[in-house]
Amino acid sequence: MNKTLAILLFLCGLISTALAQVPQGFSYQAVARDAAGECIVDANITIQMSILDGSSTETAIYQEQFGSVLTNASGLFSIVIGEGNLESPFTVADFEVIDWSEESDRFLEVQIALDDNPNNLVQVGTVQLMSVPIALGAEKAMYADSAIHAISTDEATTAQHAVFADSSFYASKSGNGLQLSVNKSP
Repeated sequence: MNKTLAILLFLCGLISTALAQVPQGFSYQAVARDAAGECIVDANITIQMSILDGSSTETAIYQEQFGSVLTNASGLFSIVIGEGNLESPFTVADFEVIDWSEESDRFLEVQIALDDNPNNLVQVGTVQLMSVPIALGAEKAMYADSAIHAISTDEATTAQHAVFADSSFYASKSGNGLQLSVNKSP
């Protein structure tokens, strides 16, 4: 009983550590230009980002602003979407509660005020959000609450077995200690 509890606590700790490392935001970088196409250099601008659900013309489910974003000598600026000032009222009150697993297309609408006045925002574009390489690796992962799809106990050997996605974790008594092993499915 104590061994089973220890193993389950170990596996839960392993899962929570992995989940705690997921950043709650994503990088966005662009060059600010005026209506004539000239770069806006070394200037403070205001940026508003909206996440639209379903199509590029849908209502925003999430929106945030970034005030006094400084462009560099080339007009380049960088922000992290998910770390701006929330605009309300929207369906999602916080970036980390956006349900990215929904079977729905998501779009990013960008608005910029070149004079750093949020009342002068101009829409500069809308683009569909696509998977990034690191997220494509998550395709094989499962959620923590459904990650364990089999836990069995072999009473004869007091071995514990847990299966996560395409890997199997084994824990068994070895002398006075505990032996852990991982087998990755081909």
